[in-house]
Amino acid sequence: MVHVKNTAKFLGWFIVIFLLAGALPIGLKIIFSAFELNNDITAFTSDLVGYVVSTAVLIRLIKKKSTAAEDTADKLFCVFICVFFMAYPVAYYTIARLIFGGNSPLIPSYIEEYQSILGFAFSIIKNAMLIPVMEELLFRKLCFLQLENMNAAAKIFLSGILFAAAHLPSGFYIGDTVIAGLLLAVIYFLTNNLFYCILAHSAHNLFAVMINRLNYERLIPWDYNLDLYVYPTWLSVLCIAAAIAAGTAFAVRYKKIKVHKIL
Repeated sequence: MVHVKNTAKFLGWFIVIFLLAGALPIGLKIIFSAFELNNDITAFTSDLVGYVVSTAVLIRLIKKKSTAAEDTADKLFCVFICVFFMAYPVAYYTIARLIFGGNSPLIPSYIEEYQSILGFAFSIIKNAMLIPVMEELLFRKLCFLQLENMNAAAKIFLSGILFAAAHLPSGFYIGDTVIAGLLLAVIYFLTNNLFYCILAHSAHNLFAVMINRLNYERLIPWDYNLDLYVYPTWLSVLCIAAAIAAGTAFAVRYKKIKVHKIL
């Protein structure tokens, strides 16, 4: 009964935060539009207000319940997770395309959109700084605190699935977000340190934004001229190797971690 009550409470707060983070920016953008103020600055301001308010609410919720101190961050592990989370999306889409071809819901098509330099800078701030902090507080910290009586596998599964589901309305594809959500949940469970999750999430988003921009500007030599998710051979090979190396390094360094801790 306690599990059901805590799960319902967490899902309630999840919906509130999710709606708050979405409704505030949309509402502000509508107001700005009414005054014909549609530009990069007003768009960023709207997003900033939404994420800051949502983060503030999350911190207040977490402070009421959180008592345990987080473990000290391992600098070498920080390097591992940054490399892995920057490399695995390219590795994932490359392998998925080889297996399924181009016609699969697991592989999105890139829609090229113009973005000014100012808009690009704001995109980096939003995706690599604001979003990772808010989402990790919600999907990892609050989730694990509220569901403290559940076993690890249940918390990891719920965190990962909710993370993927929340990204569907934004056009993200299920394969990438499921992998990211589950991996971030595992990292948080094993390390008891949200800093790792925020860092990994930031590295992932920053690399995605940079690749997006490089593809738009054609600043690196692409082998194909189709879409963002058909990467040049050299980049695919490099990222697959980097993801394997970073994952192996983590496994070796943390060989003391056993699967039964999760199950």
